[in-house]
Amino acid sequence: SSEIKSIDEEFIKMYKEKLRIQKIVDKAIANETFEVFLQPIYDLKKKRFTGAESLIRLRDPDGKFISPALFIPETEKNGKILELGDISIKKTCQFICDGKLQELGIEKVNINLSMVQCMQDNIAEHILELIRAYNIPEKMIRFEITETITTSNPEKLMNVMNKLTPHGIEFALDDYGTGYSNTSRLLTFPF
Repeated sequence: SSEIKSIDEEFIKMYKEKLRIQKIVDKAIANETFEVFLQPIYDLKKKRFTGAESLIRLRDPDGKFISPALFIPETEKNGKILELGDISIKKTCQFICDGKLQELGIEKVNINLSMVQCMQDNIAEHILELIRAYNIPEKMIRFEITETITTSNPEKLMNVMNKLTPHGIEFALDDYGTGYSNTSRLLTFPF
């Protein structure tokens, strides 16, 4: 059976908003105007903040935040997720330097790593190059990946992890239990 779709004012409004976000995303990637905020992580045993999670954010020309739920899918669709990933790593490393986070007792900063990034052939070398450009200890970085990455190409992911963990870079599993959770798969990766 065929489905009839009507184009109404609401559809046109949504379409225009999507185009507006696409333009903002393209401009923000070209100019690297995404912002990074660090959400603190408190260690209950040490009774102090020991880490942070890097959150990438985008504002529209009026200064209002655009939800990552809107701009991240756009970067995935238009193939700019790799550039966004690089911007996220660079801006986080710059924040670590400028904020003198080590002096504040911050031991690890978590950065999200996308499935597309993990599937790149030279991703481990590329990541190390990005981090080293900021002269920060590699052991300060912990990449968060979602469990869907563990199912899409486990061999490639394991290869990336095995190349980065000897440098002190850690991996954490983000949103575990939201998809098809497999404990045995979880235990095969060095999380």
